[in-house]
Amino acid sequence: WSYAKTQAQPSIAVSVSPEIPRGVAGEEIDVTVEVQNTGSEPIYRLLATTDSEDVIFKGKELIFGKIEPGEKKSWSTKFEVPKWALTREDLITLKFQDGNNSDIKDSSFITRIEGLPRPLYSYSYEVVDDGRFGSEGNGNGIAELDETVVLSMKVKNIGAGISEKASMNLKNDSGETIFLENGRDVIENLGTAETKDAHFMFKVVQPENLVDLELQFIDEVFRAGVISKLVIPIDKDDAGYKDNKY
Repeated sequence: WSYAKTQAQPSIAVSVSPEIPRGVAGEEIDVTVEVQNTGSEPIYRLLATTDSEDVIFKGKELIFGKIEPGEKKSWSTKFEVPKWALTREDLITLKFQDGNNSDIKDSSFITRIEGLPRPLYSYSYEVVDDGRFGSEGNGNGIAELDETVVLSMKVKNIGAGISEKASMNLKNDSGETIFLENGRDVIENLGTAETKDAHFMFKVVQPENLVDLELQFIDEVFRAGVISKLVIPIDKDDAGYKDNKY
């Protein structure tokens, strides 16, 4: 990392190995950059910083230091690809600078990511007021005044990939009609074609015709989420499981 003032404009040849780096979501991509000084004077304190529209590939520093004329130096780095990354190609630009603040031309290369199989969810729900899961009511499957109601859900993974962790949050859109006692549940390690249960609890404190709820479902690994509106049945004919997909 020695330094001396030079007058000549640096000239470099850049190569990347592999030529098109490839990786899978959830793993690392190894990249080696080789720089050759094709000029007539040494280059001092040469380094490169990566830039890309994809935040995964931004801000890595590659340190080459002093390179004599004709000399080659290489630097290897790793890019950690998160599991939520989609299948795509990205352009990575190497922005060079040296100790003399020379105007050195950028160099770019393409990298490719293969995304993981992703989960897809379906769910059904039942209004429970018959004593199961801590509910309190007359057991007719209707949310009525002074009852403690459990919204019992069955969540199924109908996608091609495992769901490692998904958060479910129930939001009260009925104002003071209900008091939400438990509005959050988490489902972990839901395999393909597997079904698991989730439960939410609320108490009906004011008589109304409808109980409006909003279900927020967030896959914490894949950073994907959906919002679903729920209206709790108020007639006996509506009682029982309701099916949805998202």
